[in-house]
Amino acid sequence: MIETHIENGCMLIVINQPEKHNAISRAMWGDLAAALRLAESRDDIRLVILRGAGGRAFCSGGDISEYEELQRNAAKAEDAAVGLREVSALLRGLPVPTIAAISGHCVGAGVVIAAACDFRLCTKSSHFKVTAIKRGLPYPALATGELIALVGLPMTRALLLRGRDLSAAEALKAGLVDELIADDAFEEVLAAFAAEIMAQSNNAYAAVKKSIAYALQLADENDEMRALQMTALASDDFRASTRRFLGKN
Repeated sequence: MIETHIENGCMLIVINQPEKHNAISRAMWGDLAAALRLAESRDDIRLVILRGAGGRAFCSGGDISEYEELQRNAAKAEDAAVGLREVSALLRGLPVPTIAAISGHCVGAGVVIAAACDFRLCTKSSHFKVTAIKRGLPYPALATGELIALVGLPMTRALLLRGRDLSAAEALKAGLVDELIADDAFEEVLAAFAAEIMAQSNNAYAAVKKSIAYALQLADENDEMRALQMTALASDDFRASTRRFLGKN
């Protein structure tokens, strides 16, 4: 489930499925998008923090237990793909600061979500990995552009084409995260960072955020890229990798 808490101008959004390392189901994509639309609509919200429940994972990507059903139902598969695109677009477009507070696993779609936020703070025990190519799936085009902007082309290739696993220290060095924090100091430093950023959350912040997006000129997915995604979801490679993950082989 997706939980929201609003206090003193800050909306905390929690991905709460710790038994699955905070994997996001099709329904949860819709709930996450709804929470972000609420943040967008309220003038009293000046900061959004996104984090995972339980401390062991920020987000491990899509809920793989649904994937076999998605392969049998193209409409549901498209819903899941649209959910990820919508959440990412809402995070990029929010006129207020967004922070991904990362503890533990940040994998697959979790990396997409984190990269779409303005800032990423992580614990020393965190790690990052994009598993799409090993699952037989392409990575979203706009998210690919964001990764290139953050970490450069060679590291993007290592993450997407080799499935390289980054430690928290490696992620900081590459530019994927902004702050690396000791696990036992994470809450204190996150609160201080949030207060600093919230103090600058105003119309100028929104304008500068738009300027950065304009300067990047990231290409969104076109019909060809969306078709590639749907073809991959129906492929034998993806079906086999899903069954292996679920222990059905």
